[in-house]
Amino acid sequence: MISLTSLTININLVSFNFNNLYTSIPTKEVLDIITPMCDRNNTDITLSQEILNTYRTISQQNYFSHNDTLYIQNDSLAMGEPIWSFFLSEIYLQYLGNTKMFDILMQHKTIRYYSYVNDILMVYRNNTTNIQEVLHKFNDLTPHCSLLLKKNFKTK
Repeated sequence: MISLTSLTININLVSFNFNNLYTSIPTKEVLDIITPMCDRNNTDITLSQEILNTYRTISQQNYFSHNDTLYIQNDSLAMGEPIWSFFLSEIYLQYLGNTKMFDILMQHKTIRYYSYVNDILMVYRNNTTNIQEVLHKFNDLTPHCSLLLKKNFKTK
C-alpha cells in the first residue's frame, strides 16, 4: 500500500492503464516506428529487411477462431500471441513515451513519469498540472488505444 504521509503538500500520484492494449496497437504505426529505429541504430540493411519482413508477416497473420468462426484483426495486434504482441506493443509504448507523451508531460510540468507494460505512474503537482487535461491529450494521441485513470492518490 502506498502511504502519502511522506509526500510534500500539492504533490500527487496518479496511475493509468491502457484499455485493451494488445488489440489496440495500430500495426501500420508500429511499422512506421520500426523502420526509422533500424536506421537510427545503424542496423545492417539485410537485418533491417529481415526485421521488417518478419513484422509484415506477423501483422498480416492476425486471426483467431471462436465458435467455428474465423475472425481477422486488420489493424491491430493479435490477441492471444503473447511474445510478439508484448514485444511490439512495448516498442509502440516506448516510442509514445519518449516522443509525443514526453512533450505533453513537459508542457504540463509533471514531476516524474514511470511506465511498465501497460501501466503508467505519474507524479505531479496539483497546483500546476491538470491531470484530466493530461489524460485527454494522451487519449487524443492514441484514439485507438485509450488510457484509463486507475487511481489518483492525492495529498491532503
